[in-house]
Amino acid sequence: MTVKQPSGARTLHSGDVGEDVRAVQRALNARAAPRDYPPIPVDGVVGPSTVWAYLALGHAVGFLPETLREGITPDAQALLADPSRRVRAQLERERQRAPGLASRSIAFDGTPVFWGLAKPLQRAREAGWNGVLNSADRRSGFAERYGKASQPRLFSCYGSRLRTGRCPSSCPSCNPANRPGRSTHELRSDGVAYRGPVGRQLAWWQLGLDLSDVDELLRVLARLGYRARRPYRSGAEAQHVNFSASPGPVITYDARLPPADATPPSPRPVPAPPPAPSPVPPKPVPVTINGPDISVYQGRINWPELRAGGHEFAIVRATVGAAPSDTDEFFGPGRLQAMADADIVRGFYHVGYPSGGDALTEARHAVRTVRGAGGLVAGDLPLCLDLEQTRLSPRATFRWASDFCSEVRRLTGRGCILYTYPAFWRTRVGDPSEPPEQGGVLWIANYRVPFPTVPRAWRGRGWTFWQYTDRGRAPGISGAVDLNRFHGTRAAFDALRLQPDAASSA
Repeated sequence: MTVKQPSGARTLHSGDVGEDVRAVQRALNARAAPRDYPPIPVDGVVGPSTVWAYLALGHAVGFLPETLREGITPDAQALLADPSRRVRAQLERERQRAPGLASRSIAFDGTPVFWGLAKPLQRAREAGWNGVLNSADRRSGFAERYGKASQPRLFSCYGSRLRTGRCPSSCPSCNPANRPGRSTHELRSDGVAYRGPVGRQLAWWQLGLDLSDVDELLRVLARLGYRARRPYRSGAEAQHVNFSASPGPVITYDARLPPADATPPSPRPVPAPPPAPSPVPPKPVPVTINGPDISVYQGRINWPELRAGGHEFAIVRATVGAAPSDTDEFFGPGRLQAMADADIVRGFYHVGYPSGGDALTEARHAVRTVRGAGGLVAGDLPLCLDLEQTRLSPRATFRWASDFCSEVRRLTGRGCILYTYPAFWRTRVGDPSEPPEQGGVLWIANYRVPFPTVPRAWRGRGWTFWQYTDRGRAPGISGAVDLNRFHGTRAAFDALRLQPDAASSA
């Protein structure tokens, strides 16, 4: 079913503000209430609470994973506002996902916890408990996604305090912490909260919770029919609570939610409709196209193995600054030919140094070097400008980037892809309202987030490439590597690549 969008609707990303954001927040709270998800502030800003609510509730109401990765699209906004417009496939996904919501991680008071444990806490809050959840899921890889410290990090900080007598400024806390693998905060038995060998795997509902106003919480939970206890009576662990029995599912899929095979009621008889219009072409489907970016630090690459592992493109470092000697030592005709032989779409990046030097000189050096190695031909990606350092003022840095991209366009017939990260673009470039060149393509680096923060210059268009980790693993590459994904359809990816007329420009 096609949902008619209001004029001017936009995809919302982290950091966006406006009345449309408030509308989404109100819609999310409407979807949250029957699912015992904690309400979020209606403040008009796409902050962490809005992002996590969208991911959790979007999953619960049947959105596809790729929809959730794109930001809050106009279609998603319309369906959150009016869930009755969902199609049968979405209703079926909602039905299938309902039993698994209890063990799904969500944010409660900004803290990662299982939805099935957040539900009794939310109900307790509605019944008069005024405490706060301070810590819950500390498993490595989960706590960090929410900006929290994992058990290994807390244990390391505690050890530093024991060794030096003080808590390092880099530590969130140096309170006593169990050794990793021996804490209910990691779903591992500590031998006290639950019987059995230390380190044994626990069920999701046995996760440890650290809260304030514990006495009142336990009284309210008991009144609501939940079984929970404080396994440690005194000291720093007096804030710790564990459930004694499963609190049950988040929702029971019953008459409150339409079944997957529900059909609208039959309308009253109406006159025969006019002839059907011409068929509407199918909507282009976004795809996931992955690839690493490579420099001298990855050494030699087994390109066929990388391609066989599902990576369709790779962006390799070519040049750094303006000096002819500043070329990546692994960059050259051999590397580019090996990439082509492995059927990998080739991209190239230049590390810019805005420091009073001539942007045009750097652009010419980069284009000349890549072309000399056999690149920037039909089928390749446009040249990328890596902009993450500067010695110039924000205004001068922006002008430098604009001059660089304009010269690349003059030399190759196509503008450049701009790589940056949100904090640099905001503080060192000034977060201008327009990109360095009209229609410029954004390659954004933003780690440990569900979808990236988009600078306002690209808010209407969104990101094209997202470097989502600098610690990835890929077949054919030894050690850690930056990993990226393309945002869009297959046709959009192919259209981005250099065409014969552009590749042959003077």
